[in-house]
Amino acid sequence: MTIQQINLNPLPHLRFSNDEKEEFYRVPNSYYTITNGSDHFLKFSPNLCDLLGYTYEELSRASYFNLIHPDDLKSTMAMTLSLAARRDAQDTMSQFTNRFLTKNNKVVWLQWSAKVSTNGQIYSVAHEVTSLMSKTHPEQGLKTRDQLIEDFTETELQIFSFLVQRVGSCVTKQELYGHLYGDIKVQDQTINVHISNLRKKIKGSTYTLKTAGKGRWKMLNKFESF
Repeated sequence: MTIQQINLNPLPHLRFSNDEKEEFYRVPNSYYTITNGSDHFLKFSPNLCDLLGYTYEELSRASYFNLIHPDDLKSTMAMTLSLAARRDAQDTMSQFTNRFLTKNNKVVWLQWSAKVSTNGQIYSVAHEVTSLMSKTHPEQGLKTRDQLIEDFTETELQIFSFLVQRVGSCVTKQELYGHLYGDIKVQDQTINVHISNLRKKIKGSTYTLKTAGKGRWKMLNKFESF
């Protein structure tokens, strides 16, 4: 019998039923996802909700980039773009490890194997390796608001509280002047120093403070959508 005569189609009794596939999706510490190179899951196994602490609806709406630890965000985005660009190389498998943040702000490490299909969809399976990685990469989750406040000076606390009330909106120097000093005139450098110190102190938290140009700043909370 030549190779051409062999039936390469899987035997009927070897095909997985829908129920069997569903059971695979629930294997502990194994998480399946399908994405399309953008920032949302197209599909994911339900046990990912148990791992991250979100409901199925919350994860369906969320940008998964918002769930990734800030220190791993750039490398994960680069890997996603690289995979999406290699849709003609179906045999290419990429492996990488990154950190996700749960709803309770805990760090979980995931080791991924991923490949892209010709339609641009990225099929991935991840295994949790938190216990293994935590031995060589001990760390805590991002700082909470209360933990941040302990490190602030009185002025930084006033600025932070004011910006948090306006999360997502641009705040001008004039607005900060008025909030802090009323009608008293102060140099621009005074505000700039406070803002610079504040940006350093909130690094490693859920907050980020971005320059919006022309003496404006914008405070963002990466989990605000939840």
